[in-house]
Amino acid sequence: MEKILYLQIDADTINSTEVRFLDEFLGKCELDGFHIMPVKVKANGQFDMDDHADKEHKKRVHEVAMSLTEKEREQLRDYVKTETDARGLSGLFCVAICQNQELIDYFRTEGIPVIGYEGGLTHQLVNNWILLSFESVDFSYLWKVHHRFHGIPLYIMETERTIIRELCMDDMDDLFKLYEGEHMTDYMEPLYEREEEESYEANYIEKVYGFYDYGMWLVFHKETKELIGRAGVESRGGIEHSSRREDDDYRNDPETVELGYAIKEEYQNKGYATEVCSAIIRYTFDTLGMKRIYAQVDEKNIPSVKLLKKLNFVQIDTELYEILN
Repeated sequence: MEKILYLQIDADTINSTEVRFLDEFLGKCELDGFHIMPVKVKANGQFDMDDHADKEHKKRVHEVAMSLTEKEREQLRDYVKTETDARGLSGLFCVAICQNQELIDYFRTEGIPVIGYEGGLTHQLVNNWILLSFESVDFSYLWKVHHRFHGIPLYIMETERTIIRELCMDDMDDLFKLYEGEHMTDYMEPLYEREEEESYEANYIEKVYGFYDYGMWLVFHKETKELIGRAGVESRGGIEHSSRREDDDYRNDPETVELGYAIKEEYQNKGYATEVCSAIIRYTFDTLGMKRIYAQVDEKNIPSVKLLKKLNFVQIDTELYEILN
């Protein structure tokens, strides 16, 4: 996969600390195989795509890339490998980062994902993606921007037998087929009619995935590629229960999410729900940094009640369970 990063940053507008963060970021990009394409904004407002970066700066970026620890290198390689394997991606990967509003507008009209960088600026840029600092930014951020722009679902994780990723609009046929399965909607709401469901899911992709970076994901069988369920975590307000402690507020706690899951009947009682939910719990605590996960389960749904207990959830009300990090 050829990877290009268009970059327009006025180094005179940022402090020395941010310059160091920028060098580290570009070093990671170089290590990951990016061709860094500097873009200059001329006095007349025209853009100049300059393929010959300042030699001193290019040397500094290369030195940073070579100084990255082996663990960081492995993480970068593994991230691309799992994404590529999961999605079969190839070809050209382009992203732009710039401080100039006209240049942002230009890249968007050209179909290139663009990130507005406001470091050192005294005014705000208008764009879906705004970056204030290069601290802790790496290829995974560019990957996310690229996928969101082009409507490509993000790979979340894999378990021994499954791949878990975001939903995209190309999944609608499989999603309806999944919900037509016997007993799938015994304890959860069915889908809307096709047109309304498509509108709902498109909005969910933009507003939930796009804002939170988590939500209800799709679960595919690793060997057959069949959609066998849905699972994930969501921020859900308005949860009340009779035994709630005075300092226990499910409605506003940003570090509390709700676990949801549903597995196709022919894959039930084979450990898939346990396998998938265990992985999601670890991801929620370790990667998302949440402190508590709760689950609401109908007391008549005995298999789900047993699953939650197996996952070490504690019952705190008639139909409410929680697990703490």
